[in-house]
Formats: sequence, C-alpha cells, structure tokens
Amino acid sequence: MRFRNKILLICLLFALFPVFQGLSEVAFPGNYAGIPIYDRWGGCYLYSGYCAAYVSEKVKQQLRPYEGKCVKVDVQKVYQPMNPGSCRFEKIGDVQLIQNKTKYDDNFDDLKLSSTASVEDNGNITIVMSMFNPTDKPILIYRGNIGFVLLKKSSNWRWKNAAPDGPSVIFTMTEFEVGGNEPRFSIKSQRFAWSLDNVSGLTHRFVLGANMKKSILVKFEKLPPGEYDFICGYGENFSGSNVASNLTAFDIDSKGKGKIIKRTGR
Repeated sequence: MRFRNKILLICLLFALFPVFQGLSEVAFPGNYAGIPIYDRWGGCYLYSGYCAAYVSEKVKQQLRPYEGKCVKVDVQKVYQPMNPGSCRFEKIGDVQLIQNKTKYDDNFDDLKLSSTASVEDNGNITIVMSMFNPTDKPILIYRGNIGFVLLKKSSNWRWKNAAPDGPSVIFTMTEFEVGGNEPRFSIKSQRFAWSLDNVSGLTHRFVLGANMKKSILVKFEKLPPGEYDFICGYGENFSGSNVASNLTAFDIDSKGKGKIIKRTGR
C-alpha cells in the first residue's frame, strides 16, 4: 500500500508537465495491474487510471491477446533512465486476467467509458468523456480516480537513454483531483492548455445512478502540430481494477487547427 501511495503522489506531480510522462517513481520489477492499449501507430502502453507506462517494442506482442482487458502483468525488467521519470517495461512474464477485480465497496466493474472528439469553430479540439452505468444499481465514483492520457506520435525522443522505444510518447496525463481533495479542472502552460466543462456534480465522490450517464468536456488549446490519441480511464492505479475508454484520434496542423481522424473500431 505504501508503494502504491507513492506512485499516486508522484503521478500527480508529473501531470503538471506536458511531455514525456509515465510511471513516475522508482519503478521496480513486480506485478502491475492495468489495461494494455495500442495506439494508432502501433505503440503499446499499460494504462491504469490516469497513469501509463511504456511497453517495449521487444515485448509488446505478449500483451496483444489482452488488449483492452484488465490484467495483472509480471514485469521482470524495468528501464527507467531518470527518477522520477518515465519507465519502460523491458521483460514480461506471466499475464493474468483480473477476475473479481474491485477491492472496495464502490463496485465499478461494470462502468463503461467512452470518448468522442469535435473541432470547435476556432480549430481547437473538444473531447466528450462519458461515464455510463448500465446496471440497475448505483456506482460510487471518486473524482480522484478519473483522468486521461494524451499520446502523441513522435520520433524526436530518439536520443540516448530515452524511456520510450516506440513510435509515440505520453504528451500529458492528469487526474481530476489533487491533494486535499481539491479539484483539478484546468492546466495552463506555455506550450498548451486544457480545461473541463460540464463539471456540475463532479464532487470528491458522487453516485452514478442506475442506467445513468455523466459526460465531461475536455477542451484543449494551443496544442503543437502533430498526431494525437486520447484515452480516459477510471481506476486504482497499477494496483487493481481499471476501466478505460476507446482511443480517440485527432491531428493538429501547422496553423493549430484540429482534424478528427476516423478509424475502424474507434
């Protein structure tokens, strides 16, 4: 539990920085819970809540049968060039599906997440994050367990000792609550900004009623040109149950204008 809390704290800190993020603590071999995801360029990550770790190009196909499923991964070798900083899983052993996933009484195993994108008149990208409870029982939601990761295609990481070895990087990641149960509904930096809209009812903890949906708008500004994939999630970072949305793709051109990329299965 102590190690998990340290992971959560450092991930919170690194959500303030816009590029090359990932699991941000001394990363040891061991069991990591999460959802394997593959971006549109073929890169692989283990995604958990609002954190993500790079999976090496050398071993990413071991997770392919588990894409989109919550698993426990026996990570036998970790590469982390800086601490705190991004890490890459270099060697993987057993992979097990997580059954009876939820450890607490806020049963969210059936929670469904989705994301869609649109382009505003000014060219900025807005993402609609939706949480849907398809059951006949309410689900207790903790705001601090909700977040997103924005991936960016990149070849500029190819310097010596870089954490990623694939075609993309973690451009930014964040959760919607910081220490002291304070909400985090926006971040602005010199490079880009994001903010949330439609946050009414998004308290420290809230109940998502039976067959009810809650949608949150994520508005991006001043993203640098490039190709992006967005994913949102909810869960217990690297230590238990997790759910994740679909990946939503968009590009930003040289003039800062967005374009939605439609892909089969998105």
